[in-house]
Amino acid sequence: MILYWNYSVLNMSKIAYLFLAGECPDPWHEDLSDTDALLVAVDGGYVHLRRLGLKADILMGDFDSITAEHYADLARMGTEVIRWPREKDNSDSDLACGELYRRGYSLLYLFGALGGTRFDHALGNIGMMHLWKRRGLRIVLLQGNLHAEVLSQESVLLRGNSGDLISLLPLTPEVTSVSTNGLKFTLNQESLYAGESRSLSNCFITERICLEVGEGSLLLMHYRTGR
Repeated sequence: MILYWNYSVLNMSKIAYLFLAGECPDPWHEDLSDTDALLVAVDGGYVHLRRLGLKADILMGDFDSITAEHYADLARMGTEVIRWPREKDNSDSDLACGELYRRGYSLLYLFGALGGTRFDHALGNIGMMHLWKRRGLRIVLLQGNLHAEVLSQESVLLRGNSGDLISLLPLTPEVTSVSTNGLKFTLNQESLYAGESRSLSNCFITERICLEVGEGSLLLMHYRTGR
């Protein structure tokens, strides 16, 4: 199953869909029930899968937001359960990424990572994406019309619509050799620096754009304006 962007690496990846407990607008791009990818709920993220009528293959977390009714559902469906203590050094989402990485998964689609009242959790999830990127795990965050992921030392092709918005936010002090093709404001082997607003709110002028990133890491945020 491939969503609205395309990388050649997707055809070679072991894929999982990871649902966290943040806000999770209904995925409009495809019916997730058609996928053979692993469906994983992290604690309260199980509620999103249940609302969508999907069966969780694995439930992970400290279960501070899982009810007796949820447990009954899980027992009936035969879902694998991995439970961690409430007092621990890592977040449930970080531990879930580690578990999937150890099982050989190389690409995760992350739902429910933003929103709610805990902005610290949202920032923590962005930091987690950056950490696991350096370890070789690609994490794509999906939130409504937003697609976000960390890029470093790579070239990617993105599909979208003319008028789609895109921002490139450095996560390291400097990101070198950044080039773009297909955007209104072009970069050509240029450096971006953390804290600068230069690379906010660019826009697609074609349906396909190419990005090249050198040393350092940046957060790609693509806001799709239509289907």
